Amino acid sequence: MRSRNRTILDLVDSTTTEILTQRIASITNRIQAVHALKEEIKFINDESKEKVPKWADDIELKINGADNKVCELRQQLGNIEENERAVNKETERVAAEIERRKQLELEKQKFELEQEAKEEERKRELQHKAEILSQQLEYQKSIEKTAKEHDQNAAIKLPKLPVTIFDGDFANWLPF
Repeated sequence: MRSRNRTILDLVDSTTTEILTQRIASITNRIQAVHALKEEIKFINDESKEKVPKWADDIELKINGADNKVCELRQQLGNIEENERAVNKETERVAAEIERRKQLELEKQKFELEQEAKEEERKRELQHKAEILSQQLEYQKSIEKTAKEHDQNAAIKLPKLPVTIFDGDFANWLPF
């Protein structure tokens, strides 16, 4: 009996639910077969009527013990399956949390890249405006310089040249 209990405990220690389910089904089938053959065996062996009840009680005790072990196995199988579901649920929750954190990190990096790009664009615009202002200043200085030179040139008086007026006669055109 101890070796049988040890075998059952070894079986319970393995967490393979498929094996446990197959073992439970096998034990249940054996119990049902023992019930069916119980009465038949009594009369085949020509047991006396006094021994039959004792024999039936012994078999009934063994069957009840096997039924109890089957119930224990089913409970342990149920516990194992519940633990597996809990582990799977926790694994899914952790995976979702990791995925959410990755997504947040990606969004943060994307935001930082966009901010850097905007800052670069602002720097380029400011640099471009500075260049335009510099060119405008240079242009303004050159205009002022040209205006001063023009004012100096305007003060110089040129001699008056006499201009002859054409009288409108075509014959006088070539000498004009």
